[in-house]
Amino acid sequence: MKAAGWRTGLLILVGVTAWGTSHAEVIRVSPDQNLDAAVARLRAGDTLLLSAGVYRQTLLLNGKRGGLAEPITIEGVGDATIIRGSDVLKRWTPLGNDLYSHPLKEESSMVFVNGNALQQIGGTLYDGYPLNPQSDYRDLHKSEGGIWLGRVPDVKRPQELPPESFWYDATLKTLYVRSRQDLQHALVEASQRTRAVEAEGVGNMVFRKFRVQHANTAVRGRGAAMTVRGDNLVIEQITADWNDAIGLGTNGTQVRVSDVRVAYNGQLGMSGQGYKHHIERVTAVHNNRRKFNKWWEAGGFKFIGNGGLRDSVFEHCVALHNLGDGIWFDWKNRNVDIRRNLSAYNTGFGIHFEASGPGLIQHNVSVGNGQRGIYLSASHQTQVRHNLIIGNGLQGIASALEDRADENGVKFTAKGNRFHRNVIAWNKEGALFIPEDDAERSNHNVFLGRERHMMFSVEFPSLTRPSRQGLTEWNQQTGQDTRSWSWDVPMPATWSTYLNKQSTDMAPLARLLQDVRRTPPADQSTLGSENRALKLRVPIEDAGPDWVR
Repeated sequence: MKAAGWRTGLLILVGVTAWGTSHAEVIRVSPDQNLDAAVARLRAGDTLLLSAGVYRQTLLLNGKRGGLAEPITIEGVGDATIIRGSDVLKRWTPLGNDLYSHPLKEESSMVFVNGNALQQIGGTLYDGYPLNPQSDYRDLHKSEGGIWLGRVPDVKRPQELPPESFWYDATLKTLYVRSRQDLQHALVEASQRTRAVEAEGVGNMVFRKFRVQHANTAVRGRGAAMTVRGDNLVIEQITADWNDAIGLGTNGTQVRVSDVRVAYNGQLGMSGQGYKHHIERVTAVHNNRRKFNKWWEAGGFKFIGNGGLRDSVFEHCVALHNLGDGIWFDWKNRNVDIRRNLSAYNTGFGIHFEASGPGLIQHNVSVGNGQRGIYLSASHQTQVRHNLIIGNGLQGIASALEDRADENGVKFTAKGNRFHRNVIAWNKEGALFIPEDDAERSNHNVFLGRERHMMFSVEFPSLTRPSRQGLTEWNQQTGQDTRSWSWDVPMPATWSTYLNKQSTDMAPLARLLQDVRRTPPADQSTLGSENRALKLRVPIEDAGPDWVR
Protein backbone atom coordinates (compact mmCIF):
# COMPACT_ATOMS: atom_id res chain seq x y z
CA MET A 1 0.00 0.00 0.00
CA LYS A 2 1.34 3.43 -0.92
CA ALA A 3 1.59 6.00 1.82
CA ALA A 4 -0.81 8.83 1.13
CA GLY A 5 0.83 11.93 -0.26
CA TRP A 6 4.15 10.29 -1.15
CA ARG A 7 5.66 10.12 -4.59
CA THR A 8 7.33 6.75 -5.00
CA GLY A 9 9.18 7.21 -8.28
CA LEU A 10 12.90 6.74 -7.58
CA LEU A 11 15.78 7.51 -9.94
CA ILE A 12 18.00 4.42 -9.98
CA LEU A 13 21.43 4.47 -11.63
CA VAL A 14 23.73 1.51 -12.29
CA GLY A 15 27.18 1.99 -10.78
CA VAL A 16 30.33 1.63 -12.82
CA THR A 17 33.62 0.64 -11.20
CA ALA A 18 37.19 0.24 -12.42
CA TRP A 19 36.38 -3.43 -13.05
CA GLY A 20 33.33 -2.64 -15.18
CA THR A 21 29.61 -2.58 -14.45
CA SER A 22 28.66 -3.67 -10.93
CA HIS A 23 25.36 -4.63 -9.39
CA ALA A 24 25.48 -1.53 -7.17
CA GLU A 25 22.75 1.05 -7.60
CA VAL A 26 22.63 4.76 -6.91
CA ILE A 27 19.13 5.56 -5.68
CA ARG A 28 18.25 9.25 -5.66
CA VAL A 29 15.41 10.54 -3.51
CA SER A 30 13.91 13.94 -2.79
CA PRO A 31 11.98 15.18 0.26
CA ASP A 32 8.58 14.46 -1.30
CA GLN A 33 9.41 10.78 -1.79
CA ASN A 34 9.00 7.92 0.66
CA LEU A 35 12.32 7.05 2.31
CA ASP A 36 11.07 3.61 3.35
CA ALA A 37 10.56 2.65 -0.28
CA ALA A 38 14.09 3.70 -1.14
CA VAL A 39 15.60 1.93 1.88
CA ALA A 40 13.79 -1.30 0.95
CA ARG A 41 15.79 -1.43 -2.28
CA LEU A 42 19.21 -1.03 -0.63
CA ARG A 43 21.70 -3.87 -0.85
CA ALA A 44 25.48 -4.23 -0.59
CA GLY A 45 27.31 -1.62 -2.63
CA ASP A 46 24.29 0.66 -3.10
CA THR A 47 24.21 4.39 -2.43
CA LEU A 48 21.15 6.28 -1.27
CA LEU A 49 21.56 9.90 -2.41
CA LEU A 50 19.43 12.38 -0.49
CA SER A 51 18.75 15.51 -2.50
CA ALA A 52 18.68 18.92 -0.87
CA GLY A 53 15.60 19.83 1.14
CA VAL A 54 13.81 19.04 4.39
CA TYR A 55 12.74 15.41 4.98
CA ARG A 56 9.97 15.09 7.57
CA GLN A 57 10.22 11.33 8.03
CA THR A 58 12.54 9.01 9.93
CA LEU A 59 15.33 7.45 7.92
CA LEU A 60 14.86 3.89 9.22
CA LEU A 61 17.72 1.53 8.33
CA ASN A 62 17.50 -1.21 10.95
CA GLY A 63 19.10 -4.48 9.89
CA LYS A 64 20.71 -3.15 6.72
CA ARG A 65 24.15 -4.58 5.96
CA GLY A 66 26.60 -3.94 3.17
CA GLY A 67 29.70 -5.94 2.39
CA LEU A 68 33.24 -5.26 3.59
CA ALA A 69 34.25 -4.25 0.07
CA GLU A 70 30.77 -3.02 -0.87
CA PRO A 71 29.36 -0.85 1.90
CA ILE A 72 25.94 0.73 1.75
CA THR A 73 26.30 4.51 1.60
CA ILE A 74 23.76 7.07 2.79
CA GLU A 75 24.79 10.46 1.43
CA GLY A 76 23.33 13.94 1.21
CA VAL A 77 24.62 17.20 -0.19
CA GLY A 78 25.75 18.68 3.12
CA ASP A 79 23.73 20.88 5.46
CA ALA A 80 21.21 21.49 2.66
CA THR A 81 19.98 17.92 3.21
CA ILE A 82 18.02 18.07 6.47
CA ILE A 83 16.18 15.21 8.17
CA ARG A 84 13.85 16.68 10.77
CA GLY A 85 11.80 15.07 13.49
CA SER A 86 9.34 17.94 13.47
CA ASP A 87 6.09 18.51 11.63
CA VAL A 88 4.74 21.81 10.33
CA LEU A 89 1.58 22.85 12.20
CA LYS A 90 -0.98 24.87 10.24
CA ARG A 91 -4.34 24.55 12.04
CA TRP A 92 -3.92 27.26 14.66
CA THR A 93 -6.80 28.74 16.61
CA PRO A 94 -6.21 32.28 17.95
CA LEU A 95 -7.29 32.63 21.58
CA GLY A 96 -6.42 36.31 22.00
CA ASN A 97 -3.51 38.09 23.68
CA ASP A 98 -0.92 36.33 21.44
CA LEU A 99 -2.15 32.90 22.58
CA TYR A 100 -2.84 30.07 20.12
CA SER A 101 -3.90 26.43 20.31
CA HIS A 102 -3.38 23.47 17.99
CA PRO A 103 -4.50 19.82 18.25
CA LEU A 104 -1.52 17.47 18.62
CA LYS A 105 -1.56 13.74 19.35
CA GLU A 106 1.99 13.47 20.70
CA GLU A 107 3.67 15.62 23.31
CA SER A 108 6.27 17.89 21.73
CA SER A 109 9.53 18.76 23.48
CA MET A 110 10.49 21.55 21.05
CA VAL A 111 8.59 24.17 19.09
CA PHE A 112 10.15 26.54 16.57
CA VAL A 113 8.52 29.65 15.13
CA ASN A 114 10.22 30.88 11.96
CA GLY A 115 13.30 28.95 13.04
CA ASN A 116 13.47 30.32 16.59
CA ALA A 117 13.16 27.90 19.52
CA LEU A 118 10.49 28.69 22.10
CA GLN A 119 10.74 28.05 25.84
CA GLN A 120 9.09 24.81 26.94
CA ILE A 121 6.81 25.04 29.96
CA GLY A 122 6.27 21.78 31.84
CA GLY A 123 6.85 18.64 29.83
CA THR A 124 7.86 15.08 30.65
CA LEU A 125 10.73 12.70 29.91
CA TYR A 126 11.13 8.99 29.25
CA ASP A 127 8.41 7.33 31.32
CA GLY A 128 6.52 10.43 32.37
CA TYR A 129 9.21 11.85 34.65
CA PRO A 130 8.79 13.93 36.76
CA LEU A 131 4.98 13.75 36.88
CA ASN A 132 4.83 9.94 37.05
CA PRO A 133 5.27 8.90 40.72
CA GLN A 134 6.38 5.44 39.56
CA SER A 135 9.07 6.73 37.21
CA ASP A 136 12.35 4.81 37.24
CA TYR A 137 14.11 8.17 37.40
CA ARG A 138 12.23 9.67 40.33
CA ASP A 139 14.98 9.09 42.92
CA LEU A 140 18.02 9.97 40.79
CA HIS A 141 19.88 13.02 42.15
CA LYS A 142 16.82 13.80 44.20
CA SER A 143 18.68 15.97 46.71
CA GLU A 144 19.97 18.13 43.84
CA GLY A 145 16.55 18.65 42.30
CA GLY A 146 16.46 15.59 40.05
CA ILE A 147 17.87 14.95 36.60
CA TRP A 148 16.14 17.77 34.71
CA LEU A 149 17.05 20.97 36.51
CA GLY A 150 15.97 23.23 33.67
CA ARG A 151 12.35 22.14 33.65
CA VAL A 152 9.99 25.10 34.02
CA PRO A 153 6.97 24.19 36.18
CA ASP A 154 3.62 23.58 34.52
CA VAL A 155 1.06 26.33 34.27
CA LYS A 156 -2.45 25.74 35.58
CA ARG A 157 -4.03 27.17 32.47
CA PRO A 158 -2.63 28.28 29.09
CA GLN A 159 -3.40 31.95 29.75
CA GLU A 160 -0.48 31.92 32.22
CA LEU A 161 2.10 31.20 29.52
CA PRO A 162 4.91 33.78 29.27
CA PRO A 163 5.81 35.28 25.86
CA GLU A 164 7.54 33.03 23.32
CA SER A 165 6.75 29.79 25.13
CA PHE A 166 4.69 26.64 24.69
CA TRP A 167 2.89 24.08 26.85
CA TYR A 168 1.35 20.73 25.97
CA ASP A 169 -1.89 19.68 27.61
CA ALA A 170 -1.66 15.88 27.61
CA THR A 171 -5.30 15.48 28.67
CA LEU A 172 -6.73 17.59 25.86
CA LYS A 173 -4.01 16.58 23.36
CA THR A 174 -3.53 20.25 22.61
CA LEU A 175 -0.45 22.41 22.12
CA TYR A 176 -0.63 25.98 23.38
CA VAL A 177 1.79 28.67 22.20
CA ARG A 178 2.15 32.29 23.19
CA SER A 179 4.04 34.25 20.55
CA ARG A 180 4.09 37.74 19.11
CA GLN A 181 4.21 36.15 15.67
CA ASP A 182 0.97 35.50 13.82
CA LEU A 183 1.05 31.70 13.90
CA GLN A 184 -1.58 31.46 11.18
CA HIS A 185 1.00 32.90 8.78
CA ALA A 186 4.27 31.73 10.38
CA LEU A 187 6.32 28.57 9.94
CA VAL A 188 5.66 26.62 13.14
CA GLU A 189 7.49 23.32 13.62
CA ALA A 190 6.84 20.95 16.54
CA SER A 191 9.04 17.94 17.29
CA GLN A 192 7.12 14.66 16.90
CA ARG A 193 9.33 11.78 15.70
CA THR A 194 11.56 9.99 18.20
CA ARG A 195 14.56 9.87 15.90
CA ALA A 196 15.64 11.44 12.64
CA VAL A 197 17.93 8.52 11.73
CA GLU A 198 17.68 5.05 13.27
CA ALA A 199 20.15 2.36 12.20
CA GLU A 200 20.15 -0.58 14.63
CA GLY A 201 21.93 -3.86 13.89
CA VAL A 202 23.62 -2.51 10.78
CA GLY A 203 27.02 -3.24 9.27
CA ASN A 204 29.42 -2.03 6.60
CA MET A 205 27.69 1.30 6.14
CA VAL A 206 28.77 4.87 5.42
CA PHE A 207 26.79 7.95 6.50
CA ARG A 208 27.87 11.32 5.17
CA LYS A 209 26.91 14.87 4.32
CA PHE A 210 23.52 15.51 5.90
CA ARG A 211 21.94 17.17 8.90
CA VAL A 212 19.55 15.89 11.58
CA GLN A 213 17.32 18.16 13.65
CA HIS A 214 14.23 18.43 15.85
CA ALA A 215 14.11 14.83 17.11
CA ASN A 216 11.57 14.25 19.88
CA THR A 217 13.63 11.52 21.55
CA ALA A 218 13.33 12.20 25.27
CA VAL A 219 9.53 12.17 25.37
CA ARG A 220 9.51 8.39 24.86
CA GLY A 221 12.93 7.25 26.05
CA ARG A 222 16.66 7.84 26.14
CA GLY A 223 18.80 7.99 23.05
CA ALA A 224 19.99 10.13 20.19
CA ALA A 225 18.46 11.88 17.21
CA MET A 226 20.83 9.91 15.00
CA THR A 227 21.36 6.45 16.49
CA VAL A 228 23.77 4.07 14.78
CA ARG A 229 24.56 0.61 16.20
CA GLY A 230 26.56 -2.05 14.41
CA ASP A 231 29.98 -2.85 13.02
CA ASN A 232 32.32 -1.43 10.39
CA LEU A 233 30.65 1.96 10.24
CA VAL A 234 31.77 5.35 8.94
CA ILE A 235 30.01 8.56 9.99
CA GLU A 236 31.43 11.73 8.47
CA GLN A 237 30.47 15.31 7.67
CA ILE A 238 27.23 15.10 9.64
CA THR A 239 25.57 17.91 11.60
CA ALA A 240 23.24 17.01 14.48
CA ASP A 241 21.79 20.11 16.08
CA TRP A 242 18.69 21.41 17.82
CA ASN A 243 17.49 18.01 18.98
CA ASP A 244 15.78 17.52 22.33
CA ALA A 245 18.26 15.06 23.88
CA ILE A 246 21.47 13.70 22.27
CA GLY A 247 22.61 14.67 18.81
CA LEU A 248 24.60 11.59 17.74
CA GLY A 249 24.78 8.19 19.45
CA THR A 250 27.03 5.33 18.31
CA ASN A 251 27.44 1.77 19.52
CA GLY A 252 29.42 -1.08 18.02
CA THR A 253 32.77 -2.25 16.72
CA GLN A 254 35.07 -0.58 14.21
CA VAL A 255 33.26 2.74 14.13
CA ARG A 256 34.90 5.84 12.61
CA VAL A 257 33.36 9.25 13.26
CA SER A 258 34.95 12.33 11.71
CA ASP A 259 34.21 15.93 10.77
CA VAL A 260 30.92 16.01 12.68
CA ARG A 261 29.27 18.96 14.42
CA VAL A 262 26.86 18.47 17.32
CA ALA A 263 25.37 21.70 18.64
CA TYR A 264 22.48 23.14 20.64
CA ASN A 265 21.15 19.72 21.56
CA GLY A 266 18.96 19.41 24.63
CA GLN A 267 21.22 17.18 26.71
CA LEU A 268 24.44 15.94 25.04
CA GLY A 269 26.25 16.50 21.81
CA MET A 270 27.49 12.95 21.31
CA SER A 271 27.40 9.65 23.21
CA GLY A 272 28.93 6.31 22.37
CA GLN A 273 30.11 2.90 23.47
CA GLY A 274 31.80 -0.11 21.96
CA TYR A 275 35.15 -1.35 20.66
CA LYS A 276 37.63 0.26 18.32
CA HIS A 277 36.02 3.61 17.80
CA HIS A 278 38.09 6.29 16.10
CA ILE A 279 36.50 9.67 16.77
CA GLU A 280 38.20 12.71 15.28
CA ARG A 281 37.42 16.31 14.44
CA VAL A 282 34.04 16.31 16.14
CA THR A 283 32.92 19.69 17.45
CA ALA A 284 30.43 19.86 20.33
CA VAL A 285 29.20 23.36 21.18
CA HIS A 286 26.36 24.82 23.27
CA ASN A 287 24.85 21.46 24.22
CA ASN A 288 22.58 20.76 27.20
CA ARG A 289 20.26 23.54 26.12
CA ARG A 290 17.46 22.04 28.26
CA LYS A 291 19.68 22.08 31.37
CA PHE A 292 19.82 18.48 32.48
CA ASN A 293 21.72 17.79 35.71
CA LYS A 294 25.41 17.75 34.76
CA TRP A 295 26.18 15.23 37.53
CA TRP A 296 23.90 12.76 35.79
CA GLU A 297 24.42 13.08 32.05
CA ALA A 298 24.88 16.32 30.16
CA GLY A 299 27.41 18.38 28.25
CA GLY A 300 29.50 17.97 25.13
CA PHE A 301 30.57 14.32 24.93
CA LYS A 302 29.81 11.37 27.20
CA PHE A 303 30.87 7.76 26.67
CA ILE A 304 29.18 5.36 29.09
CA GLY A 305 27.31 2.09 29.35
CA ASN A 306 28.34 -1.53 28.90
CA GLY A 307 31.99 -0.65 29.33
CA GLY A 308 31.98 2.70 27.55
CA LEU A 309 34.63 2.87 24.85
CA ARG A 310 37.42 0.31 24.65
CA ASP A 311 40.57 0.20 22.53
CA SER A 312 39.57 3.51 20.98
CA VAL A 313 40.99 6.88 19.96
CA PHE A 314 39.38 10.27 20.59
CA GLU A 315 41.38 13.06 18.94
CA HIS A 316 41.31 16.56 17.47
CA CYS A 317 37.84 17.18 18.91
CA VAL A 318 36.46 20.42 20.34
CA ALA A 319 34.12 20.81 23.33
CA LEU A 320 33.12 24.43 23.74
CA HIS A 321 30.49 26.33 25.76
CA ASN A 322 28.58 23.22 26.86
CA LEU A 323 26.49 23.23 30.06
CA GLY A 324 28.26 20.37 31.83
CA ASP A 325 31.51 18.55 31.22
CA GLY A 326 33.22 19.08 27.92
CA ILE A 327 34.57 15.53 27.46
CA TRP A 328 33.38 12.76 29.80
CA PHE A 329 34.34 9.09 29.82
CA ASP A 330 32.37 7.21 32.48
CA TRP A 331 32.26 3.61 33.67
CA LYS A 332 34.83 1.07 32.52
CA ASN A 333 36.24 2.82 29.51
CA ARG A 334 39.48 0.99 28.80
CA ASN A 335 42.55 1.60 26.64
CA VAL A 336 41.27 4.90 25.33
CA ASP A 337 43.69 7.47 23.92
CA ILE A 338 42.27 10.97 24.47
CA ARG A 339 44.64 13.22 22.56
CA ARG A 340 45.03 16.65 21.01
CA ASN A 341 41.59 17.93 21.92
CA LEU A 342 40.38 21.36 23.01
CA SER A 343 37.93 21.58 25.91
CA ALA A 344 37.14 25.17 26.82
CA TYR A 345 34.57 27.28 28.66
CA ASN A 346 32.29 24.40 29.59
CA THR A 347 30.52 24.83 32.93
CA GLY A 348 31.78 21.49 34.29
CA PHE A 349 35.09 19.64 33.99
CA GLY A 350 37.21 20.05 30.89
CA ILE A 351 38.09 16.35 30.64
CA HIS A 352 36.47 13.88 33.05
CA PHE A 353 37.73 10.28 33.17
CA GLU A 354 35.52 8.39 35.62
CA ALA A 355 35.60 4.80 36.90
CA SER A 356 37.80 3.83 33.98
CA GLY A 357 41.33 2.81 32.99
CA PRO A 358 43.88 2.17 31.73
CA GLY A 359 43.93 5.28 29.60
CA LEU A 360 45.98 8.03 28.00
CA ILE A 361 45.08 11.72 28.31
CA GLN A 362 47.73 13.54 26.34
CA HIS A 363 48.44 16.72 24.39
CA ASN A 364 45.08 18.30 25.24
CA VAL A 365 44.18 21.92 26.00
CA SER A 366 41.74 22.51 28.85
CA VAL A 367 41.07 26.19 29.45
CA GLY A 368 38.48 28.29 31.24
CA ASN A 369 36.18 25.46 32.33
CA GLY A 370 33.96 25.96 35.36
CA GLN A 371 35.40 23.09 37.38
CA ARG A 372 38.58 20.98 37.10
CA GLY A 373 40.71 21.06 34.00
CA ILE A 374 41.34 17.30 34.02
CA TYR A 375 39.63 15.06 36.57
CA LEU A 376 40.34 11.38 37.18
CA SER A 377 37.51 10.07 39.33
CA ALA A 378 38.07 6.52 40.65
CA SER A 379 40.21 5.78 37.59
CA HIS A 380 43.48 3.88 37.46
CA GLN A 381 46.63 3.32 35.41
CA THR A 382 46.08 6.42 33.36
CA GLN A 383 48.83 8.65 32.04
CA VAL A 384 48.10 12.36 31.99
CA ARG A 385 50.89 13.99 30.03
CA HIS A 386 51.74 16.93 27.77
CA ASN A 387 48.52 18.81 28.55
CA LEU A 388 48.03 22.58 28.82
CA ILE A 389 45.61 23.45 31.62
CA ILE A 390 44.85 27.12 32.23
CA GLY A 391 42.37 29.19 34.17
CA ASN A 392 39.88 26.53 35.22
CA GLY A 393 37.47 27.13 38.09
CA LEU A 394 38.80 24.45 40.46
CA GLN A 395 42.06 22.47 40.31
CA GLY A 396 44.16 22.08 37.20
CA ILE A 397 44.44 18.30 37.65
CA ALA A 398 42.72 16.20 40.31
CA SER A 399 42.73 12.45 40.83
CA ALA A 400 40.36 11.10 43.45
CA LEU A 401 39.81 7.70 45.07
CA GLU A 402 36.12 7.12 45.71
CA ASP A 403 34.37 4.34 47.58
CA ARG A 404 32.72 2.81 44.51
CA ALA A 405 32.26 -0.71 43.18
CA ASP A 406 30.81 -2.30 40.07
CA GLU A 407 27.80 -4.59 39.84
CA ASN A 408 29.98 -7.54 40.96
CA GLY A 409 31.29 -5.77 44.03
CA VAL A 410 34.74 -5.12 42.53
CA LYS A 411 35.97 -1.80 43.85
CA PHE A 412 37.36 0.88 41.60
CA THR A 413 40.83 2.19 42.43
CA ALA A 414 42.84 5.29 41.66
CA LYS A 415 46.21 3.56 41.60
CA GLY A 416 49.05 3.78 39.15
CA ASN A 417 48.26 7.11 37.52
CA ARG A 418 51.07 9.28 36.12
CA PHE A 419 51.20 13.05 35.60
CA HIS A 420 54.10 14.21 33.46
CA ARG A 421 55.14 17.16 31.32
CA ASN A 422 51.96 19.14 31.81
CA VAL A 423 51.75 22.93 31.94
CA ILE A 424 49.36 23.91 34.74
CA ALA A 425 48.68 27.62 35.14
CA TRP A 426 46.39 29.92 37.14
CA ASN A 427 43.67 27.45 38.04
CA LYS A 428 41.56 29.04 40.75
CA GLU A 429 41.55 26.34 43.45
CA GLY A 430 44.90 24.63 43.10
CA ALA A 431 47.37 23.01 40.76
CA LEU A 432 47.42 19.28 41.51
CA PHE A 433 45.49 16.99 43.89
CA ILE A 434 46.32 13.26 43.83
CA PRO A 435 45.55 10.23 46.04
CA GLU A 436 47.93 8.79 48.61
CA ASP A 437 49.47 5.97 46.59
CA ASP A 438 53.13 5.09 46.09
CA ALA A 439 52.40 4.28 42.45
CA GLU A 440 50.81 7.68 41.81
CA ARG A 441 53.63 9.82 40.46
CA SER A 442 53.94 13.37 39.20
CA ASN A 443 57.06 14.89 37.63
CA HIS A 444 58.53 17.07 34.89
CA ASN A 445 55.61 19.49 35.05
CA VAL A 446 55.56 23.29 34.85
CA PHE A 447 53.39 25.23 37.32
CA LEU A 448 52.52 28.93 37.04
CA GLY A 449 50.55 30.95 39.54
CA ARG A 450 50.43 32.50 42.97
CA GLU A 451 48.77 31.66 46.27
CA ARG A 452 45.69 29.49 45.67
CA HIS A 453 46.84 28.70 42.14
CA MET A 454 49.82 26.92 43.67
CA MET A 455 48.05 24.63 46.12
CA PHE A 456 48.97 20.94 46.04
CA SER A 457 47.38 18.15 48.01
CA VAL A 458 47.41 14.43 48.74
CA GLU A 459 43.69 13.64 48.75
CA PHE A 460 41.34 16.58 48.98
CA PRO A 461 42.40 19.06 51.70
CA SER A 462 40.92 18.79 55.19
CA LEU A 463 41.72 19.95 58.71
CA THR A 464 43.80 16.84 59.31
CA ARG A 465 45.36 16.85 55.87
CA PRO A 466 45.89 20.44 54.74
CA SER A 467 47.09 21.36 51.29
CA ARG A 468 50.71 22.21 50.52
CA GLN A 469 51.47 25.72 49.40
CA GLY A 470 53.94 25.92 46.57
CA LEU A 471 56.12 23.42 44.78
CA THR A 472 58.94 23.44 47.35
CA GLU A 473 56.70 22.37 50.23
CA TRP A 474 54.94 19.86 47.98
CA ASN A 475 58.22 18.20 47.02
CA GLN A 476 59.71 18.21 50.49
CA GLN A 477 56.68 16.59 52.09
CA THR A 478 55.72 14.11 49.37
CA GLY A 479 58.72 13.52 47.12
CA GLN A 480 56.59 14.37 44.11
CA ASP A 481 57.63 16.65 41.22
CA THR A 482 61.37 16.57 41.91
CA ARG A 483 62.06 17.48 38.30
CA SER A 484 59.26 19.99 37.91
CA TRP A 485 59.57 23.75 38.19
CA SER A 486 57.27 26.61 39.10
CA TRP A 487 57.00 30.34 38.62
CA ASP A 488 55.40 32.39 41.37
CA VAL A 489 53.60 34.92 39.20
CA PRO A 490 50.06 36.33 39.22
CA MET A 491 47.89 35.91 36.18
CA PRO A 492 48.85 38.65 33.70
CA ALA A 493 46.15 41.06 32.60
CA THR A 494 46.42 39.72 29.07
CA TRP A 495 45.41 36.28 30.28
CA SER A 496 42.53 37.66 32.33
CA THR A 497 41.29 39.35 29.17
CA TYR A 498 41.78 36.15 27.17
CA LEU A 499 39.66 34.15 29.61
CA ASN A 500 37.01 36.83 30.05
CA LYS A 501 36.55 36.99 26.29
CA GLN A 502 36.41 33.18 26.21
CA SER A 503 38.97 33.22 23.45
CA THR A 504 40.23 30.10 21.69
CA ASP A 505 42.99 31.86 19.76
CA MET A 506 45.94 29.45 19.66
CA ALA A 507 48.63 32.13 19.27
CA PRO A 508 48.73 33.23 22.97
CA LEU A 509 48.78 29.58 24.04
CA ALA A 510 51.69 28.91 21.71
CA ARG A 511 53.64 31.90 23.06
CA LEU A 512 53.09 30.71 26.62
CA LEU A 513 54.41 27.27 25.74
CA GLN A 514 57.49 28.78 24.12
CA ASP A 515 58.21 30.69 27.32
CA VAL A 516 57.75 27.83 29.76
CA ARG A 517 59.83 25.43 27.68
CA ARG A 518 62.93 27.58 28.23
CA THR A 519 65.30 27.28 31.19
CA PRO A 520 63.72 29.12 34.13
CA PRO A 521 65.29 32.60 34.51
CA ALA A 522 67.56 33.25 37.48
CA ASP A 523 65.07 35.44 39.34
CA GLN A 524 62.35 32.85 39.08
CA SER A 525 61.28 31.07 42.24
CA THR A 526 61.80 27.38 41.50
CA LEU A 527 62.51 24.32 43.51
CA GLY A 528 65.90 24.16 41.79
CA SER A 529 67.01 27.48 43.24
CA GLU A 530 66.49 26.09 46.73
CA ASN A 531 67.92 22.61 46.20
CA ARG A 532 70.67 22.81 43.61
CA ALA A 533 71.62 19.17 44.15
CA LEU A 534 68.53 18.22 42.15
CA LYS A 535 69.86 20.15 39.12
CA LEU A 536 66.44 21.33 38.16
CA ARG A 537 67.60 24.25 36.05
CA VAL A 538 67.04 22.49 32.78
CA PRO A 539 64.25 23.28 30.34
CA ILE A 540 61.34 20.90 29.93
CA GLU A 541 61.40 21.33 26.19
CA ASP A 542 58.43 19.08 25.49
CA ALA A 543 56.10 20.35 28.22
CA GLY A 544 52.55 20.81 27.04
CA PRO A 545 50.82 19.79 23.79
CA ASP A 546 52.77 19.24 20.59
CA TRP A 547 50.16 20.74 18.25
CA VAL A 548 49.63 24.22 19.68
CA ARG A 549 51.41 26.66 17.39
